[in-house]
Amino acid sequence: MSDSKQIVRNVVITGATSPLAIEFIKWANLKSYNIIAISRRLSQELKDILESRTNNKIIIADLSRPKDIKEAITQIKKDYDHIDLHINNACGWYEGSIKVTPFNEIKKQIDSSITGNILITKDMIPLLSKASGPQIVNICSTVGTGYRFSPNTLYAILKGGLEAFGRSLRNDLKSENIRVTNIHLGRLEDGEPTENPPIPLTDVVNVFELIISVSSNTSIDSICLTPSKYYY
Repeated sequence: MSDSKQIVRNVVITGATSPLAIEFIKWANLKSYNIIAISRRLSQELKDILESRTNNKIIIADLSRPKDIKEAITQIKKDYDHIDLHINNACGWYEGSIKVTPFNEIKKQIDSSITGNILITKDMIPLLSKASGPQIVNICSTVGTGYRFSPNTLYAILKGGLEAFGRSLRNDLKSENIRVTNIHLGRLEDGEPTENPPIPLTDVVNVFELIISVSSNTSIDSICLTPSKYYY
């Protein structure tokens, strides 16, 4: 029997203060989903959205620190008996060529964006296993999959690592019936003027809704969104 009408109840998203995360959280909040937002810092906008419903939770955690991850999982287990959807959205950024990027910055970004996402996902699996039709979504990028060239080598490495993690995790978790989707994104709108129109954040949220809405008989392995004026 199809469960396509199942409502996702408990949703975890990392990197919760990014513009994309805020747009998704606004949408999920209107759907009355219980949102667990994980971020290194707290913005007033995020605070205002989440405090509008008592079942939402804000967790301040640095994913480069395993101790923070363990504490975050402990807090989640205290208030939620399962997780329906886990979104790996956290990813660092450092402007400039790898030649001028400090060693400590490279290590910090890899620790948080690759190792941190892997560790928090690993600890989330027992809670996901208790849900009906659990899903993991990784926010990847076209620069991490060879769709287009990026002058920022470190960012390409971070997104490429997350993409490879998702592909491997999909096979690793098939016996757990946990579906894994990688979303590959091109240039998103960020308020900066551009020659060609970027991808609206609301379009990415529509993709989230599609992923959530399909029945457990269907797995969306990967989706690529690029600006329509040019393909990369």
